Amino acid sequence: MYLRHWESALRRLVEGENKSALITPYADPTVAKYIFWWPLYRDGDTVYVQNHMLHYNQLAGPFSILDPWKSIHERRTVTPDGRQISEWETDVRNISLALVKLKERVAHP
Repeated sequence: MYLRHWESALRRLVEGENKSALITPYADPTVAKYIFWWPLYRDGDTVYVQNHMLHYNQLAGPFSILDPWKSIHERRTVTPDGRQISEWETDVRNISLALVKLKERVAHP
């Protein structure tokens, strides 16, 4: 399940979407309060990666595993109290290369 989700998430960026996310361990909202994920923000050819804990009770609506993209907020680089948010930077070319490798792994588990 994770490999297919990650493939879909990376493909979104390669195809031009400006936000996506890689869910690490998924926990259903009926049994958990949050999930860990890595929101991905595309700005031109640059992709910024952040590590977040997404609290279900802080969302405007219910979380959907079928459409998790709607729960990604706009990219922020500082917290409300002014602290820098840790993020990594890569580019769309590297995301494309990772997608090729991931597709190979999905096709030949």
